[in-house]
Amino acid sequence: METKDKILIVEDDETIAAFLIAVLEANGFDTIRASLGREAVTLISSHCPDLVLLDLSLPDMDGMEILAGLRKWSTLPVIVVSARGRERDKVIALDMGADDYLTKPFGPGELLARIRAALRHVRTAAGGEVGRTGVYRCGDLEVDCHHTIEDTGIVLGQVIREAVGDKKGIVRYGTCILPMDESLVLCSLDLSGRPYYVSDVEFPTERVGEMDTQMVKEFFYAISYSAGMNLHFKMLSGGNSHHMVEGMFKAFAKALDMATTHDPRITDVLSTKGSL
Repeated sequence: METKDKILIVEDDETIAAFLIAVLEANGFDTIRASLGREAVTLISSHCPDLVLLDLSLPDMDGMEILAGLRKWSTLPVIVVSARGRERDKVIALDMGADDYLTKPFGPGELLARIRAALRHVRTAAGGEVGRTGVYRCGDLEVDCHHTIEDTGIVLGQVIREAVGDKKGIVRYGTCILPMDESLVLCSLDLSGRPYYVSDVEFPTERVGEMDTQMVKEFFYAISYSAGMNLHFKMLSGGNSHHMVEGMFKAFAKALDMATTHDPRITDVLSTKGSL
């Protein structure tokens, strides 16, 4: 049985969203929908869509922010669908990484043609099919450390999200202050489903062995957004880049272990939403 392409519709207008869902599902696509920007970010990492239709004017954030954040860790095809018809808006979106720009109003024929073109282009570039994990494969490739480390963070984040499941019964929050010789690292995280990454860590050297130290940020940023995790690092003291990096990884592991611990007092998801 042929697998259907999955399209994420990021649109807060109920009428337009219903129209898009009807057109796409009638033409053989599966659909998921987000009406808020943060919801869209979470669905991208949890549902691995094949393409995103992105409105720019959302209630909680501008679609450009979503596009900019997404392009830091993913090459997922994105077609902007917006009422903003100025040339300036189109140029900015395309330069930020959008694959196409469709101005409202539009007809179903043009929409479907642009979706087919975007999927065709990315698959031609990848030399094969786009997998359900969002990873584009083309034989055995040797890539630079940036893509290797970033992609590892993305996959690890997806594994963490899948492993914690519905998060029922787990503590959800985890914190660790870990010493590594002269370095002292604080890591604190929340498996909230809302990705956010903050770090004040600055390394005194550009490399640790063969790895660029700037890639430490990219690795944990990718984990945070892929897992739907609020993740903070603070370097309380440091001096040796190797010790600082090692301390960050070990503190993260300890904090994650704490956050995924089951507490018999917690019988459902640890959250106050909907109860106040």
